[in-house]
Amino acid sequence: MNIKRRFIAGAKCPKCEAMDRIVMLTQGDVEWIECIECGYSENRPTHVDAPEEPAIPDEIGSYKMYVEERNNSKLMWIIAGGLIAVILLIAGFFWLNHSSETAQNNEQIHQTTPAQKAPQVAAPVTAQPVEQSASAANVELVNETILKDKVPENASLAKEEVAKLQDIQKQLDDQQQNLTSQHADADQLIKLKEEQIKILDVLAQTRSDSYPFFSVPVRLNLS
Repeated sequence: MNIKRRFIAGAKCPKCEAMDRIVMLTQGDVEWIECIECGYSENRPTHVDAPEEPAIPDEIGSYKMYVEERNNSKLMWIIAGGLIAVILLIAGFFWLNHSSETAQNNEQIHQTTPAQKAPQVAAPVTAQPVEQSASAANVELVNETILKDKVPENASLAKEEVAKLQDIQKQLDDQQQNLTSQHADADQLIKLKEEQIKILDVLAQTRSDSYPFFSVPVRLNLS
């Protein structure tokens, strides 16, 4: 007698606990179940031999293929999602680094631009001795109070006063030396200017001699 096989969806084997591996076998009025994974059987009659044909029906194979395809598609979606997440993380990291670098460059540019001031025009050399002499004149090293003060009776105080006076004398000598050097520089500059004026006069005279036409005044008769 032929044995009919029917797949039981959602059934679980009590022995190996495999899902979707239970088959209902029917031979006449007798029914029993078997697990195609581990061979476990329940309510199987003793007079029924094991079927020569494979116990896996066509619907089980098709369902198994469907489950495998569904699992493969899920796995592919998981892998694709992981790759997209990694790419987004790398892109965000590079974007943050680029934005931080641009911000630092802007800060450096803003910090360096105010420091670039216009070059100061150097003052003429002749103005320095005048300013130095004016500043030296404003400093009063010797006051009338020093001449009017009484000489201290204590020896240590007298030594301090002498040291102060010697320091003042030294400063006066330095100022005198600076003034003499400034006067010498001023005299030298005056001599140079006079020589330049003489040279310019000679050049003007030579030009007027070589081009007498330009030295004759031109009069226009407007009558």
